[in-house]
Amino acid sequence: MKTELDAQEIEALALALAPRVVDALRPLLAGRGGQKAADEKIFDVKGLAAYLEVSADWIYKNAEVGDLPHFKCGRYLRFKKAEIEKWVEGHSVRP
Repeated sequence: MKTELDAQEIEALALALAPRVVDALRPLLAGRGGQKAADEKIFDVKGLAAYLEVSADWIYKNAEVGDLPHFKCGRYLRFKKAEIEKWVEGHSVRP
């Protein structure tokens, strides 16, 4: 049994394993786990309207009356994905 690898064999192994290593490290390289980063997503009005499949006017109206959880960046409305998902769960109709 061979116990040492030459340079070509090491290079071939490195090339074969590199994609798997990168995939395994991708969440750490991004600074957070994949799910946590997705939960921290921030929507603007247009992005939230697309996510909920409603009009931007509907978003503005419901945010204005305090029905949609939101915060402001200056004059701009912003929405945390995690809070919107909780809001959706709270407004889901159960059979």
